[in-house]
Amino acid sequence: MLQNYPRCVAVTLDYEGGNDDDPRDPGGRTSRGITQYEWDRYRRAYHGAVLPADVWDAPQSQVENIYRANYWNAVAGDQWAVGLDLCVFDLGVNSGPAKALKIAHAAMTHPIGGFGELALLSTVIKDRVTVIKRYQARRLSFLQSLTIWRTFGRGWGRRVRGIEAIATKWALADIGLPRGCEGKAFV
Repeated sequence: MLQNYPRCVAVTLDYEGGNDDDPRDPGGRTSRGITQYEWDRYRRAYHGAVLPADVWDAPQSQVENIYRANYWNAVAGDQWAVGLDLCVFDLGVNSGPAKALKIAHAAMTHPIGGFGELALLSTVIKDRVTVIKRYQARRLSFLQSLTIWRTFGRGWGRRVRGIEAIATKWALADIGLPRGCEGKAFV
């Protein structure tokens, strides 16, 4: 499989940032994209009392374990074509794997199948950049439909554009196009 997890998680963690407890955020107390609720479930299921109770004190290695188990593995991250793996994973983290799958169906114009089937399909798509752009456009449209867009929209928009740029760069490099070809007519 493609094994692009280390690069994808680094990008997503950069966008997720550090600790947050914004009362306007329905996720509540969060650290590096992991909610307190999710951290509590993880601690109970795997480690009990040996880990700190507060998500803000969660060890980085455990945060990354949650990302791998709950998001990367859930979206079949290792099976996606490079670039699309980042799009699907990052949306899975930000809005949940179910939303990532729904948008993948729409972006790939393939209304059936699970993550594994769509991931396999992604590896044979000739115009991966168009699919990345379509995926991110649908993601942005979904985010703009949320009532909290006014509060968080500027950051979300920046994230969607950033993920699209990185995913496009990775996809072009993966298919062997020379540097500087982004935005050229043959893309």
